[in-house]
Amino acid sequence: MHNTKKSLGFLAAVLLGAAGAGATTTPVVVQLGQGTQTVGEVGVGNNASGDGQWFITFGSSSFNGTTTTDTLSGSYTGTTAGFTGGTYSLITTYLGNIASPVEVVATTPGGDLFSLESIPTNATITLDLQQTGSSTVNAEPILADSSFITGAGIHVFYTAGSYTTTVSPPTDVEVGATPGATGSGLVTGSADFNVVTTTGGGGGTPVVPLPSAAMTGSMMLAALLGFRALSRKFKTA
Repeated sequence: MHNTKKSLGFLAAVLLGAAGAGATTTPVVVQLGQGTQTVGEVGVGNNASGDGQWFITFGSSSFNGTTTTDTLSGSYTGTTAGFTGGTYSLITTYLGNIASPVEVVATTPGGDLFSLESIPTNATITLDLQQTGSSTVNAEPILADSSFITGAGIHVFYTAGSYTTTVSPPTDVEVGATPGATGSGLVTGSADFNVVTTTGGGGGTPVVPLPSAAMTGSMMLAALLGFRALSRKFKTA
């Protein structure tokens, strides 16, 4: 049985508007159910060090005349108040009517760890979460201005039997080593992010996650891309 796993777990320094005196940060983890759309990859080929490279597309794509939006959606569960269950949409946006520019690279030749290699400055990645029974869609920023947000991570793996590819052996390592090769499948996984609570004046006041309609670049200030946590990319069982 082939089970291919991909993860994006990135850390970066971030400027948080509520990170003044009395602010506390609570990590939140949600479990992502199987997405309705597939996650696709296109091989770039090995770099000079022999490390595989891929372009990753999270879900289905649409173009509005200016921006391409990739959407991966499904249901989620969790244990933190306000994030115990509902629906999610992982949304990647970038300018132009083009294939996904999100490029990753293996950290060792044939290895199962990877880091971000390149992404345009105009790209954003956001996890929209709608709690069951609520009309509010909370947008958790994952990436803005080419920088990943502190504590944010997306970890997905292909469900058994769903991964298909144009190469042999049918692994994503082989796809990454082969220019133009493709692979795709349905995924499940998890996501993590931080919720900040301020304690000015008389007690704590939670900083409510921003509704997706209100998200702007200035609300997702990130400073310093440089530190990217690595995660297991695949396994075969």
